[in-house]
Order: sequence, then C-alpha cells, then structure tokens
Amino acid sequence: MKRILVAMLCGALATTAMARTGVLKNGSFESFDPNTMIPTDWLAFGGRSSAGAFNDGARSCLADFANGSFQGAFQNTVSVGPGVRVLQRCLALHPSSDPLPGPLTNTPKPVAGIKLEFFPPEGLSSPPPEENLAFDANTPDLDTWVNIPINTVVPTDATIARIVLISFEPADANGDPINGNLNGPIYVDSVVLSLDGNATNPVANPSFESALAGTWNSFGALGSGAARNLFEVTAHNGSAVLKIGGPLTAGATQEVAVSEGQTFDLSTQWKSRSSGTPPTAGPYQAPSAFAGPKIEWVVGSVPAPNIDIAPNAQPVSATTNIMDGNAPTDTWMPLSIDYTMPAAKAALLRCTVINGFGNTGMGKAYYDNFEMVLTNVFDGSDADADGDEDMGDIAQLQKVFSTTELKYGGLVFDHAEDDDVDFDDVNFTLPRMTGPAAE
Repeated sequence: MKRILVAMLCGALATTAMARTGVLKNGSFESFDPNTMIPTDWLAFGGRSSAGAFNDGARSCLADFANGSFQGAFQNTVSVGPGVRVLQRCLALHPSSDPLPGPLTNTPKPVAGIKLEFFPPEGLSSPPPEENLAFDANTPDLDTWVNIPINTVVPTDATIARIVLISFEPADANGDPINGNLNGPIYVDSVVLSLDGNATNPVANPSFESALAGTWNSFGALGSGAARNLFEVTAHNGSAVLKIGGPLTAGATQEVAVSEGQTFDLSTQWKSRSSGTPPTAGPYQAPSAFAGPKIEWVVGSVPAPNIDIAPNAQPVSATTNIMDGNAPTDTWMPLSIDYTMPAAKAALLRCTVINGFGNTGMGKAYYDNFEMVLTNVFDGSDADADGDEDMGDIAQLQKVFSTTELKYGGLVFDHAEDDDVDFDDVNFTLPRMTGPAAE
C-alpha cells in the first residue's frame, strides 16, 4: 500500500459523498515475524500474533495484562488535515479462560480496547514560505540598525507562523562553505509582530534580553549558529542582541500562533559592524551571502486529547472503544472510533490495540479484523490506498459482498453505513472506477 499524504482539506469536504480509503495494513494480523511473533507492519509493546483465538483467517493479536503495565501493538498510518473523517473498527474477544479482572482496590479499572493517537503530520502541503532576505554586502550604513520587514496576510489553513531569522551562506556541491572566513557576523534585535494591527507583540523574548532557551531555537553547523550577545554592538532595544555567524547558513526560529486571513506585520532590526576581522568580527561583506527574516507557514496543529482507553477519557460521539471485566466472554465484540479532524488541525494517525490499568497478571484480550478508513479523501472505494479505484479494489468488493453482515475488509465499501456491503454500495463503487488494472 502506497503511503497517502493527504493535502489540507477545506471544511466543506466533510459533507462530500461517503467515499472511502482504507489505510491500515495487516489488520487481520495474519502476517507476523516467526521469531518474535510480532505482527507485520505493527510495533508491539507486549502484543503478539496468536492462533489461540481468531475471527478472520487463522490468527489474531493477543495482549495480556502484566502487573500494571500496558501491552499491545500500534501502527502509524497516514497524515490527514482538517475535515477528514476517520473510522476505526475491530473485533475484540474477552476469553472466559483468562478474563479481564474486575475493579481493584485503589486502582483504575482494568480495560482493553483501541486508541486513536495524534502525532505531528508528515508530508502535508504547506503554503510557500515568505522572506525578505534584503541584508547583503551592498546594504549601506555599517554600524547602523536597518529595519527589514515582512508585511503579508496569513494564508489559508495556516495556524502557525515559524519566524526564521537567517543568514544564508552558500555551500558547494560537497557541502563545504563557499565564503569560508570572508564574512563577519550579523546582529538582530527588536523582533516585533502585529497581527490585525494589535499592539500586543506575540513574539516571546523579542529583544533577546533573556536566554534563548525556551523561546528561540538556534540552528547551524560546522561552527555556525546563533547566540545571545551583550558586548559587541549597541542594542537597538535593551542591552542584548542575537548574533548570527559562521561559514554556513545559521539563525534562530520561533513559532507563533496565527489564523488564516490575519494581517501579518513583522518588523526586524539588522546590523553589521565595520570594526574587526571576519569571521568573528568585521563587516557582512561576502558577495553571495544575504540575511533577513523568513516566515514558514505551518498548517494545522495536532489535536488533543488522543482518543484513549483511560477510564476518565473524554467520550467521542459514535465511539465505543473499550471493554472491561463486565464485558461478555467468548464472543467477538465490535469496538469502534468515529472521529472527524477539527478545523485547523493536522496529524499523523496512529492505531493502537492495548490492555492497561490492571495491577494483576491476569486477563487477556484478542483483537482481529482491524480496519481504518478515511471517508472523504477519495471519490470512490480505494481499498488498498494506492490513490485509485481499479480492478484490485473490485476484486476486494467481490470478496466482502454480503447483504447480512459486514465482513473483514468491507468497511471501505460500506458507503451506506448500514453494516453490510450490498447492492447500494456496489452501485456507488462501480461508476467511480479510475484505473483499469490492479497494481
């Protein structure tokens, strides 16, 4: 299955026809490493493939309780943006031969179930950065503060502006400095941001009067970097400045929360000095170097909290994702999570099967038929997440067709959401063919 990197989606997408893409691998846990018994495509923390009980195929994933620790397995799937609806469904078995323990004195209730966790997204499209790298060897007035601004509007879907104060020093094809020791350092002060004309500056430590740690993150390599400086130049404001120097590109960054459509007016002060000898002092004079502020837009912040099995976790509509010692035994129970990504949020999605909170070695849970689908990122039925609907998907449709039950592998085709794959779902799927052959 190819990795899907879902572009940020507008809010209207949530009302699109119920098309679906399947994004979970080896949800039946049939494939596993024979040496470790860990299911293929899953990372285990005590969970393992088991032939002791199963609903589909010949294996399931087994998780035990282990004296208060957590056991299970997880799989990172895809990155999604706002408006994407995420459906998770699996079957869980509570065996009478080794049931989950009941509530224990002074401990949380032992539970088992599935989680949906959120991590920083990977590969999502962001608006292009904006920069004003106007300070170079031709900038006049050494020993004088020069204002270099960026005035723009926060683009669609951006929720964070990463302010980058950067000195760009080019390198050759081998990564070695071109300017070498020709260039003196550059100094920055008074980083002032106004959003929608507000006089309150959201930039922390804007004049570098306190240590960078906790406010600014410096970067650079091979002796290049950015540091707070108190002695070499007269500050524009206060007593400290940011000094950027070295033979390669370096600088410092800070992230500020923004909202799309806000006016974004950034003012920054830059200075080069005439006295001293490069690279530790002297003018910023290399002809191929330039410096200034840059804005990198970040789309979406990670949702919180995770959809967890914690006994006091916030409930989510249409979600039944846990079972405990009161659950029926020796019958496969459906567990599910139905979650729509909020506006201005983006995340890498992690599926997890887990047992936890018990302080006894007793208790098992088996998991099988685990599926995750995205309901509104593809107009059709993309069972193998390869970005099209082809004959491979139609072959899967034939396997799971049933008017009486939802078979494993059928969630991606259940467009009517009536827990089967019937003629309504076939009639939705067939006209949306986009690829003639299976990959």
